[in-house]
Amino acid sequence: MSAPVGRNKDGQIQKEYIKTATAKYTPTVVGVTPTATPAETKDIQGATQTGKPEFKGGTVEVNGVEKTVPINEDVPATFDDGSTTKTVEGVGTYTVAPDGTVTFVPEKSFVGTAPAVTVVREDKNGTKASATYTPTVTPVKPTATPAETKNIQGATQTGKPEFKGGTVEVNGVEKTVPINEDVPATFDDGSTTKTVEGVGTYTVAPDGTVTFVPEKSFVGTAPAVTVVREDKNGTKSLCNIHTQQ
Repeated sequence: MSAPVGRNKDGQIQKEYIKTATAKYTPTVVGVTPTATPAETKDIQGATQTGKPEFKGGTVEVNGVEKTVPINEDVPATFDDGSTTKTVEGVGTYTVAPDGTVTFVPEKSFVGTAPAVTVVREDKNGTKASATYTPTVTPVKPTATPAETKNIQGATQTGKPEFKGGTVEVNGVEKTVPINEDVPATFDDGSTTKTVEGVGTYTVAPDGTVTFVPEKSFVGTAPAVTVVREDKNGTKSLCNIHTQQ
């Protein structure tokens, strides 16, 4: 009676007949990096601006198929130091929202290109990408047109220089910073009344109207007085008024 192959006559498996086969498995992981595109905005002096750098999940081709690791929308965007608010003295304040939108509130007096801030986001693997946001503030200055009046000797005169908010074009759109009607007009030394000996007294009203009460004996062109007004940003404009008896 013969035993099965690999077994002895008692039916036991014999080790010398056992053969083992081995093979290796080697996986390769292809790196994926998210992409980011900077953002820039421009607006008039004093205006709040918003901009949003564009973040996209990285895409690579594996075995002829494009595959993407998306941006992780559950992880909020931050600035590069991990904060969500930055204040630059004399410039303004930046705040970044969870979706990467940056809001820039400039100081009323700031004009020019503000320092760029860096926004950071990450993909589903935790791989980070960064991009900058840069706002530019276009200066706006109010305008003023002088006033002149004439009347007979001894007569009170009133005149009003014309002040207008400055207008500039930004991205093809005209924008204006209006005169601040809540801030009263003054003369250039901050006063509202001036008396010139031998000539008369000038008084400026909150809306910029100047009243001139001449001395009864005065004739000729009185000295000009300078009226000051400001716009909503606090930018001042000066204008003269001339009177003649």
